[in-house]
Amino acid sequence: MKFYFSLQYSAIQKTILRHNRLWSMSGISMALSRLNEVILPDISENEEKGKVLVAGGGKFTARFDSSEQADQARAKIVRNLSTSFPMLEFQVSKIHEADRFADIKENIMKELKTQKQNFRGYGLSYNPHLKICDECGEYPAVSKKNRFGKEVFFCRICETMQDMAKISTGSDGWSSYQGITSIEKIYQDFLDGLDKRAKIKIPYNLEDMFSDSDDTADPETSARKRMAVWFSDINSMKSKVMIWLNQDEDQVFDTFKQVRDVFSDVVIRTLKTTFTNIDGAFLPFRIIIAGGDDLCIVMDEKYVLDFAANLSSSLHDTFDDLGSGHPLNHDWLCDGLKRLETQKKENNSDFNMEPIQPYCFGGSFIVCSMHTPFTRVHAIGEELMKDAKIETNRMGNSVNWRVMAEEESQTDKLLSFERPLFIESQKTSDHPPDLPDGWIRLGFNDYLALRSQYSGISASHRHQIADKMIECRGNPVKLERWLMKHAASAMEKSFTGLLNEKRLRTGDSEEGGLIPDRLATLLELLSIGGKSHGRE
Repeated sequence: MKFYFSLQYSAIQKTILRHNRLWSMSGISMALSRLNEVILPDISENEEKGKVLVAGGGKFTARFDSSEQADQARAKIVRNLSTSFPMLEFQVSKIHEADRFADIKENIMKELKTQKQNFRGYGLSYNPHLKICDECGEYPAVSKKNRFGKEVFFCRICETMQDMAKISTGSDGWSSYQGITSIEKIYQDFLDGLDKRAKIKIPYNLEDMFSDSDDTADPETSARKRMAVWFSDINSMKSKVMIWLNQDEDQVFDTFKQVRDVFSDVVIRTLKTTFTNIDGAFLPFRIIIAGGDDLCIVMDEKYVLDFAANLSSSLHDTFDDLGSGHPLNHDWLCDGLKRLETQKKENNSDFNMEPIQPYCFGGSFIVCSMHTPFTRVHAIGEELMKDAKIETNRMGNSVNWRVMAEEESQTDKLLSFERPLFIESQKTSDHPPDLPDGWIRLGFNDYLALRSQYSGISASHRHQIADKMIECRGNPVKLERWLMKHAASAMEKSFTGLLNEKRLRTGDSEEGGLIPDRLATLLELLSIGGKSHGRE
């Protein structure tokens, strides 16, 4: 007989978004990754001689030869979690005895689900004898000097997360760790491909992401420095996870490690193809969440359009390279699904799992001021990503977005846009029959090609067209008449190209009617900083 226990985190996003500092979010995410991928496996395997089955995605399961080893490991892990992250909600099962984890898996899952429904933890609302942390507003905090010599009060958690966020990129940048997390691996592999690795730092504050050379760039964008926040996660992972867990339990940990490595490789490929010319002292991006199927990265806005397109192509390329025996391979998973179905029928259990779907992601990005509260950005980004998944029926890589003005924009309320979008173009012959009626939209890559072609349209002309679209209330005939009138002017030849652009018209021809939603979408993408090379 073997002895098992499992734990899971909940409210992870709430923990990471404890407050709006980039270093805090990055540090907490790094510390959580390190806890799950390095510290907990070390306690279980090296200290208590157990076997880790699952360690990632906010879940952990380990097996032991004796109840004493299991009890000791469980106690150490609970103590470590409680002291490292007193604000983190987690559930931990009792010790279960069984020949195989599969025999008790459902009981453990039910136990953890029941715990999650109950309140865990306590809060200290007022104690005049303790100082409050200047960063998070929680007790207790101690006095320290900041880099300007001013006295500040920091709680232990914020101070620890500051240290975690300071990742060295020198030759010995990773040597102080007994193991490397997925986020560190992504940074390391990306930086190893740079000639001046030791001279480039990982941004600690939002301002660090912007190159000094940006101050002399296009006057339209030099006065503002806006960040872009990217969110995405892989669709339809639940059925795949169940198949991986159904393997021989000695294979489960290695399988999840392979899965984690593949998703990290997708991100690494994307970073290397997007951030090709780094001319500042800092990287123009900062990873917030990575290592599983969830991804959140903050970057200089001028990179985000190419990042979205490159992430899509990197996912396709990475999965196309997988061998037939890889646990992420589609045929391998289909075979696993058949075995699981057979086992369920032999045990007279219900089988209601869906067929294995291709790998694709739902994504979103927000372009906004660096001073926009991240909790607000996160909430909007999650909602946009959800809409992208729903409207595309999770049939392919998709993206949704919003450009947020510092003051509430009335233009967004008065104009209609063509979004969310599939990233790759959708041909009529390939149109999935179960998508919403009328879904034949341009792909995101089509818009990048249009953006590259019409990048010469000035900001004043974009605003002029948008104002007229609002005045016409989306009437394509009135808008086209106005564009034709102004296209005749020698000063506004850029309007002629828009009038003759068949991709902005119905029926894919110059004779078709103008589509205001497409024009509005193109104008909005033109407003996002940087020159996208587009996809022809």
